Order: sequence, then C-alpha cells, then structure tokens
Amino acid sequence: MSPMMCRIYFKDNAMYIASTIKSGKGIRMLQRIMMLILMCLPLAAESRLVKENFNGGKIETAGALLRGEGLADDDRGGKCMSGGMLAYFPMSKYWNPKQGTVEFRIKLLAPSTDPAVDNWAMFRATAPIAGISEKDSFAHSFSVINGWGAGLFLLVSDKAGVRQMIKYTKITAWQTNEWHHIAFTWKIDNPGRSSIAFYVDGSPAGIVKDVAIEQDDDAWKAVMAVEPTDIQAHDRYSVRVGSVYTKKHAGCIDDVKIYDFPRSYAQQK
Repeated sequence: MSPMMCRIYFKDNAMYIASTIKSGKGIRMLQRIMMLILMCLPLAAESRLVKENFNGGKIETAGALLRGEGLADDDRGGKCMSGGMLAYFPMSKYWNPKQGTVEFRIKLLAPSTDPAVDNWAMFRATAPIAGISEKDSFAHSFSVINGWGAGLFLLVSDKAGVRQMIKYTKITAWQTNEWHHIAFTWKIDNPGRSSIAFYVDGSPAGIVKDVAIEQDDDAWKAVMAVEPTDIQAHDRYSVRVGSVYTKKHAGCIDDVKIYDFPRSYAQQK
C-alpha cells in the first residue's frame, strides 16, 4: 500500500475504530487495528526515497551515480562529498515533482562570501521546456544556491519561469568547518494553493503558501520516464546534489535524504 493510500485508509477507519471501542466490540476493533498496522508499518520506508551518507566510500543508492573523486572525512568516522563532486539520483526512482522533502548536511571550508563558495548551486532538479529553458536555465526547476548576493536560498520556478525564492541571509555568520542542516519541502497544487518551505538547522527560514506554481506535467513525466545510464543522461534526468556546475567549491555535503511527502521541521534531523 502506498503512503497516500495508507493515510486515506486510516482516515476512513479512524471513526469506525473509535465507535467500536465505545460499543465494546473488541474483536472487530482488534482486527481493524491489526490491518492498519500491517498495511501502514512500511509507511516510513516507502516515503523515504533516498538515504545516502557515502560512508562506504561510494554511493550506495541503487541506480545513482557519483561524479568526481575526493570523498572527505565527515568528522564522524564516515565520508562526505567534497568540492567538485556531484551525486546523481534518477528522477524516475527518487523524485515526486508534486510534493516531497529534500534534506542534507553541509559544511563550508571557506566563508560563504569567499569566491570558493559563492555562487554555488548545490541542488538541482529540473524538467526543461522548449523555448523557455533556453532563455532561463532555472525555469521549471527546484534549486538550492549560495550566492547571487542573496545568501543561501531556495529557488522554485514554474513552467513560465515565474520564480518563488526564500532567502537565508544568516549564512554569513556560519563558521568554517561546522556542519549545518538544510531542508526544503514542497506541495504543488496548480490551482494556486501551492506551498514551499525552507529550513536551516531545523528552523523555518521561510514559508510561502497559497501561491500559483504552474507545472508542466508532461515535461516532468518525460524526464521521469528515462533511466539514465551515463553522465550525460544523468545531467538531464537526475536530481543533482553537490557541485551542480563544474566549478570546484570549498565545501562538503553529506546525509542526503529525499522523501515523497512534505516533512514538518519537527521531523527533520
């Protein structure tokens, strides 16, 4: 059972269970509870699409690809992606453009305004649209970037190139060689009730609600229908985490997680 169906099943049966408890029909109540447990126990595992920490000295996620060399120590006995490295997670397996959560930890090895860290696109998922993406490379995409004079920010752009941006300017106060947690969530509802949220170290950096983010469903279906097998294909058909462009950056990224539902900041670690 999918996470969504599990939630629907629970919602539809919650009232029945409550009334059964009151009526004393214990056997029926236990049967329903056991059914809920069996059907919904895998919920967390099904909803978390990616959990990658690179500790094996390579990328462990099935179908994913790691570009570049130089995994660094993560200060906890494991590994992290150092500057210039890029992790690809195929959108066919690990992406839901309608709703989800992305989390990762980041450590800067230079001040955020240093050229070695400035203008760093560290996350990107996009579904190109002919005639639009040629004019704006950030059209119809999800991105996390440090730079552009805006500090650290989440950028979500729709099929017309209309951008929603949430900024986090306090990155200038970050010390080098200290780990921070970054997360963002999205729930896209084309009639104009979409919402996105950006979190840093478990606290909201900003939340945008009830906005119009018009997606091209066919464009997303097209990129999600392809199983990439080489770097050129991964560049187009995968979620990218790390050094999205070729520039080497003085930073490390670790503990990448992707979910197919929006997590609350209380759930994030």
